[in-house]
Amino acid sequence: MLSRLGIKLSAWFQRIVPHTMVLAILLTVLTAVLCLALTPIQSSELLMVWGGKGTHPLMRKSEKGIQPWVVQKVETKKSNEHLLSLWSKTSPSWVAKALRKHPKVTSVSLLKGKRAVLVRGPTRKQLVEDLPITHVPARIKGIWHFLSFAMQMCLILLAGFGVAVSAPVQRMIRAAAAWPQDAGSAAALVAFVAMVSGWLNWGLGLIVGAYFAREVARQGELRGVSMHYPLLGAAGYTALLIWHCGLSGSAPLKVAEAGHLTRELGLSMAPIPLSATIFSPMNLAISLSLLFAIPLLLRAMTPSSPRDMLSYSAFGSLEEDTPVRDVGGTWLERWWGVNLCLSLLMFAVLFFHFTKHGLNLSINLVILLFLAVGLLLYPGIRSYVSSVSDGARSCVSIIIQFPLYAGIFAMLYESGMVEMIASWVQQIKSPSLYLIANFFTAGLVNVFIPSGGGQWGVQGTIVLSTAQHLPISPGTAVMTVAYGDQWTNMLQPFWALALLEITGLKARDILGYTLLLMFASGLFFVLALGLFGTLGAS
Repeated sequence: MLSRLGIKLSAWFQRIVPHTMVLAILLTVLTAVLCLALTPIQSSELLMVWGGKGTHPLMRKSEKGIQPWVVQKVETKKSNEHLLSLWSKTSPSWVAKALRKHPKVTSVSLLKGKRAVLVRGPTRKQLVEDLPITHVPARIKGIWHFLSFAMQMCLILLAGFGVAVSAPVQRMIRAAAAWPQDAGSAAALVAFVAMVSGWLNWGLGLIVGAYFAREVARQGELRGVSMHYPLLGAAGYTALLIWHCGLSGSAPLKVAEAGHLTRELGLSMAPIPLSATIFSPMNLAISLSLLFAIPLLLRAMTPSSPRDMLSYSAFGSLEEDTPVRDVGGTWLERWWGVNLCLSLLMFAVLFFHFTKHGLNLSINLVILLFLAVGLLLYPGIRSYVSSVSDGARSCVSIIIQFPLYAGIFAMLYESGMVEMIASWVQQIKSPSLYLIANFFTAGLVNVFIPSGGGQWGVQGTIVLSTAQHLPISPGTAVMTVAYGDQWTNMLQPFWALALLEITGLKARDILGYTLLLMFASGLFFVLALGLFGTLGAS
């Protein structure tokens, strides 16, 4: 039944799903329409936010009078002393800098631990009249906001490519790829390897899952074992269905940082330790359940008839990725000692980091690890650079599409759209229903903001402040955002860009299967959150 449903969904998506670039453009237009229709932001203001040159008036002038915007509330302490409460998206220091230019203002004070400034000098009337014409810059830099992140994604893809096509790793991958003896066990093995890697680090899981799926499919066809390559591609993408439960989860790592909750979210709370989030009994139980259930589900989704399977050769060449021979150049370019020296420097950085901070991986450290390992696997620097250069074409989609998603993120963040959606959940008083509603809200937001860290930045304050009034631990509330974020990765092809470039598949090839995974895992998350919400309240 599941295999037939997967085939039908895949065929349907093949007909209707456009290129990922078209999807990004459609999401951009939809986001702009929703922001203009549901929030007070004006079209010219939204356009400049998207373009990276956005500014916001401190208050907004409308037919109904002067309305809150950056300044949410003006409280007059004395005739010439006023407390301005601010929204969470603008730094109080920016507001203070803008207000100091006011001719009547004598001083502006920042209040420690509060998103507010104390203004002295003008009367209330003078101050309020000037707030709509006083502007502060938008925090998110529009379509340019993810430039450094895009470079990180390109580097992890290229560094991973260099490791994957090296001679030693090719031998290991070929050996492991020969284990599956049928299409079902192949899909299950790819998913298991990708999810274990993804739990350790999302970047590692994405790269390992993509390369392993490709090699398993290639080896299977060479051995005459029928395998469904689109299903293997979907299995490789399951690293993103578990990553936020794991050691690189953005939300749990951020709330464990000293000062994040008070300085960045404006909450009077102590840091939430990893023992209450990643290593909590709830999260460990959910992670282990996913780790075994998803591979079994993919096995059940495997087409039973070879006629329904699309082999690897329909998407790519059966020839192996062969390491570039170290020919030409000077002896220094061919000498392994150069690789060793640079690699040792990188390993030294990793060693000192881990001894000081423990096993706390970041995307930069994963890139450094891939580079350090990759350098050791080639006979010279010339052959390493040549091999990595062969994978450069894989970065094209990332470079072009990341700015569009950065623009979507900027519009949703700066318009207050995400806060408005999250505030609806605040009305729920039942712990179980609150966790479930928070999960679905996070899933919806992730479709438009496919960034775990960015999503937590706009949802975190509301989620934790509401949880304080319910019998729910802060760690549990944090993890509901993590689960929702990773859940709709199976629908949102943003993070699949690197995998699609490596495997040669299109988004339409895998979406039918990832959508089934999303529905099944969504039901599991709802049942799990309902159970743990009830146990937490009892």
